[in-house]
Amino acid sequence: MGSRPIAIADARATPPALTDAEALDILKGADAWRAECEDAATEPAWHRPASSAWLPPPPRETAPAGILLPDGTPATAPGPPLLSIAELRALPTAEHEWIVEDLLPAAGMSMLDADPKAGKTTLLATLAVAVAHGDRFLGRATTEGPVLTLAFEEREDAHFARLDKLGVTDDSPIYSLCGFLPGDLDRLAWVRSHVARHGPRLIIVDTLPRLVELPEVNEYGAVTAALEPWIALARSSGAHLLFAVHARKSGGEFGKSILGSAALAAAPDVLLSIKRDESDGVRRLSSEARYGTALEPTELVLDPETGRVELGESGPHGEFLRVRKNVLAAVDGAGEAGIKHGDLERGRGKNMRTTRNVIEQLVAGGEITCSKSTTGGRVYRSNLLIPSGRPVPSDGGTEARDGFRPAVSPTGRATAGTESPRPVGQTVPDGGTVAEDMP
Repeated sequence: MGSRPIAIADARATPPALTDAEALDILKGADAWRAECEDAATEPAWHRPASSAWLPPPPRETAPAGILLPDGTPATAPGPPLLSIAELRALPTAEHEWIVEDLLPAAGMSMLDADPKAGKTTLLATLAVAVAHGDRFLGRATTEGPVLTLAFEEREDAHFARLDKLGVTDDSPIYSLCGFLPGDLDRLAWVRSHVARHGPRLIIVDTLPRLVELPEVNEYGAVTAALEPWIALARSSGAHLLFAVHARKSGGEFGKSILGSAALAAAPDVLLSIKRDESDGVRRLSSEARYGTALEPTELVLDPETGRVELGESGPHGEFLRVRKNVLAAVDGAGEAGIKHGDLERGRGKNMRTTRNVIEQLVAGGEITCSKSTTGGRVYRSNLLIPSGRPVPSDGGTEARDGFRPAVSPTGRATAGTESPRPVGQTVPDGGTVAEDMP
């Protein structure tokens, strides 16, 4: 009896029932083909006669030259080809593009988990407005562009009030959805249509389970498969896709506090976490990433006047903030007489380099004036520093020999991360102080 053709390309398909004779015929054909493959391994040209028609031919697009199956079709596997070292070497080298400098890469994905009421929603709103307007976010430069915010757990009036306080206008390129999606909606196709329409640089999803259908949130394989098309969307669009997720009530170490499978921490390019210290109520943001620099636990504070989340004085950025405040106070106190750069550095020990960087960035930003024009953004120890807008003394000093590498670019622009947010407790224009609490 002749063999019955069986399609085996789709592993999910159920093969038709076979008689014992048919099954034996197929096994004999498989044994014969295996023997032919073994014999052909030593032949210079591998060619097969069309003797085993029961095996369907694979796709032909990436067929290796000279290798044929028994039916004469090219032998190849479905899917993309494998690249050789030479082909990898020939690929163009692309530098990382950042949506938030050294934190959120373009064409990347991140997860943000947070303790309940730790300020996740407020932080995301601050991020959305910063990217839409091209403003700094937590002291880091941003790439300006449209933002999609899917705020499934917010009311529209509350969402708008939060953005309005942050300074949006009718021209701000932020496009929002509040509430839930219909259950029968193709969510990936729906998001793709808005990506094509608005060309976002940032997509914020609060929270992930409201958009991505996860049949079993604790199953690693299911979560990984569910996230793959969303990662592909970020890669193909060039946008950064940020998913907010809930933290476990029991907490956990960094990366292990996300509610659900470990795949939620393994899949993203960047993992962000907001923790609230029960002892002092301080919220701290930290990150781990494949690209860029990890953010050590850094205090977050809320400016009640603007509704913006900013960096506080604790953590690695705190030294910069404290030195900046002290330098501004010292220069302002000296008045028109000025104070020498070297006098500000004297006695500061390990803070001396930070003091140099702060001074150069303040001069580059026009917040204080240097008595002598410098090259490449350098400010020397003998230069007098005076408050911005005051007349410069005629005996401004000369450039010393102990120059150092400037912390500003050759164009005079301050490097990323130099903007100093208002610290906790500092007076704001309305007479109040920066609050330590945020929703």
